[in-house]
Amino acid sequence: MPSTTPGAHVFHPTNSQATTVSSPPNSPRSGSPTIEAPNPKDPDEEETLPASSGSRTSGHAPATPTRPTPTRNRTSQGAAALLDMSRNFANVGEALTAALAPPSAATMQLPPTPIRQTNAVAAILRLEKSWLNNLQIIAFIEILRKDKTAADIYLALTEDDVRKDWVSAQLETTGHLF
Repeated sequence: MPSTTPGAHVFHPTNSQATTVSSPPNSPRSGSPTIEAPNPKDPDEEETLPASSGSRTSGHAPATPTRPTPTRNRTSQGAAALLDMSRNFANVGEALTAALAPPSAATMQLPPTPIRQTNAVAAILRLEKSWLNNLQIIAFIEILRKDKTAADIYLALTEDDVRKDWVSAQLETTGHLF
């Protein structure tokens, strides 16, 4: 009976894809083939095959991919809850910022300056004619012509008493109230 090394021809699934056949140095028969596992390779290193014009003489292509499958990160329920809370706080902060911010000029939809000045002069002639003389009306129109902010303020004043006191104060600063 021939003597062979027990387990020499057994498949080991933990070995790498390619195997080489050689005879171990302590083998009783030098012609008896044994399976030897190659050194493990880096999983990120790609296997390169030599380019040949004829048929392949090296081993078969691996049956499984050489790159590891990407792992999926899992988060605990506590971490997911904290992330959700931080997103909600960010949304609340954005809502508060939008609510407390002063309106921009684009959202106020003011008419152009010439139209506002025309409206201010028309309001002066309609509302202040009863208590101002013509020279005071002309002086007040001149104030609003020079100061466009004053014209906007005048148009915004809706209370009669407050508007009259404000007009009087503007005319006093220029010396036209007598």
